[in-house]
Amino acid sequence: MKTKQFLIAIFFLISWLPVFSTLTTPSLTAPAMGLLNNSPDVLLDWSFSTGATGYEYRINTDQGLVGAIVQTVTVNSQVNTSNLRFGTVYYWQVRAIKTTSPIDSSAWTTIWNFTTTDQLTLVSPTNGAANQSPDVILDWNGLSGITNYDYQWDTSATFSSPLYYYGSVTSSSSQVSTSNLRFGTKYYWRARARHTADTTQWTPIWNFTTTDYLTHVSPANNATGISLNPTIDWNSLAGITGYQYQYSTDINFTTTNLFTINSSSSQDILVNLSYGTQYYWQVRAFHSIDTSAWSIPWSFTTLYELTIPPTLISPANNAYNISLSGTILEWSSVSGATLYEYQYADNSYFTNPVVSTIAGLNSMTGNLLPDNLYYWKVRALNGSGFSPWSVIWSFSTEFGIEIKDQNADQIFSIYPNPVHDKITIANCDGSQKESHVLIFNMQGQQMMSGQFLNQNKIELDVSALSKGIYLVKIQCKNKVVNKKFVILLK
Repeated sequence: MKTKQFLIAIFFLISWLPVFSTLTTPSLTAPAMGLLNNSPDVLLDWSFSTGATGYEYRINTDQGLVGAIVQTVTVNSQVNTSNLRFGTVYYWQVRAIKTTSPIDSSAWTTIWNFTTTDQLTLVSPTNGAANQSPDVILDWNGLSGITNYDYQWDTSATFSSPLYYYGSVTSSSSQVSTSNLRFGTKYYWRARARHTADTTQWTPIWNFTTTDYLTHVSPANNATGISLNPTIDWNSLAGITGYQYQYSTDINFTTTNLFTINSSSSQDILVNLSYGTQYYWQVRAFHSIDTSAWSIPWSFTTLYELTIPPTLISPANNAYNISLSGTILEWSSVSGATLYEYQYADNSYFTNPVVSTIAGLNSMTGNLLPDNLYYWKVRALNGSGFSPWSVIWSFSTEFGIEIKDQNADQIFSIYPNPVHDKITIANCDGSQKESHVLIFNMQGQQMMSGQFLNQNKIELDVSALSKGIYLVKIQCKNKVVNKKFVILLK
């Protein structure tokens, strides 16, 4: 009897002794403590525990893991989560277990935490990118553990215009091609991810601008000696239906040849051009929704059939004191030429020139301005085109000293005339002490005024006026009298 009681006492004593596990507590390895921007299927990883047949883990959003469900993993020392909520802090821990005899478990690890991402990252086109094609690819960093990506684009940053577009792709692709975007237009876009339990917030809004101009390749701008059947080439553009191009001898394309290419080919051959002729060309792209602006015109000049230009003869280069009533322009003949075109202008760029075409070898200019420098040139032509231009010569006209106004010299005088800066107006009638002097240009606009005050003459500074002919009006001897004077080059 005493032996039995002793054994029972020993049993109860052993049952109250502390239990010591033979399994070591695992060490958490990933995701690192406090790691941000994790996917919703983050991989939880820890070290092996010798002798363990499995592991138990628990995870939830409570810092003390209150209410966390204990889940079991056999053999492996890692597990993938799924459908975690975006932008959320999760807490987790692990312990090793042994399910064979003797059954055992380690202590729980310390609690670690990580945060899931709440936003995708846009990749391209980069924010503010310009000259994008109308089928630009929108790209963002992919995210595991999701089912779909949603995206939006619009010409409005509030995504509320009539051109607003919303789309969705499966998780197998983290990019999408646009289509038929308008040319020369700023677009705004963004994206987000989702799975069956949650959706991220939208990314920050990025923008890009589609191209509105194509770029020429060849012939080079202002190229010369180009064949009569040249190939024009330009940079191709994706996402379009075709191209239109036009060429003309007029930079304003008032008369033009217009062609359409309904393909992706970015070049074409011009045919039957004229010799020695400058051509301008430009191109644009189109698709079913929109057409781009015309490119900046380039020019080229075809090779010459008449390779030798005329030689200028008269007036001699740098001739001076040419009559204001005009002069005869004269040049040499060119073999094979049927006509000659000449130009003259008051500037070496020949802006707004006088242009004429004649069959002869000379021609009379019209009336010329006084004290003016003129430039002139000539080229030959036949039915096939032009020769090169001749060298440019110049001549200057006479001063054109005042045209006499009847009786004006009997009333008052102006000197010097022509003048550079200051003129003196002398009043021959000393009784008119307060006569008014007005100066007008030849368009009738009053430019200056003065007054005789107790003297017979007045000096006026005209240096601020441009060169040309001016009219002085003065009331003297109870008459209004006009007289002209000329301001020379400064």
